[in-house]
Amino acid sequence: MSGEGEIKVLAVCLGNICRSRWCRIRCDLHWLTNDSQAMAEGVLKQIQQENKLPVFVDSAGTAAYHEGEYADDRTISTLAKHGIKMDSLARKVRQSDFNEFDHILAMDGSNLSNLLRMAPKNCKADIRLFGEYGDGKAIQDPYYGGQMGFTRTYEQCKSYGKAFFQSLGYTVN
Repeated sequence: MSGEGEIKVLAVCLGNICRSRWCRIRCDLHWLTNDSQAMAEGVLKQIQQENKLPVFVDSAGTAAYHEGEYADDRTISTLAKHGIKMDSLARKVRQSDFNEFDHILAMDGSNLSNLLRMAPKNCKADIRLFGEYGDGKAIQDPYYGGQMGFTRTYEQCKSYGKAFFQSLGYTVN
């Protein structure tokens, strides 16, 4: 669960085993803790941990293809190379997420469209393309490609993650 006063961030891709999980980070002031979503979860957690930010990060998929599964092995391997442990299970976006989270970061335009369609009227969350905190590009799904795609996803998540936290007024290394 998140702590009082924490900003809550949800990273979302299609299956929650690659991109969005890279962003997922659950860290607060007491402990620092589809495949690019998995990558985003891990990278955001690392940035949050290193900078001791009062932020709770989670991830989910717009589809339930991989619900209850661990992240893709290539995601886990890429994160491990950067000292990030990923052991959470994939889950699908829930209706409650739209009012529980302050920010929902979509990995690509299709995810963004799906989220905007799923969101209830007057939802609390600010729903955006994660790439808006960088060069405006989508984070491509590395699932069907080779290791280079996973490396590129990590780099995008790291860059966008730092810019995202800076947009919230935090100083990050």
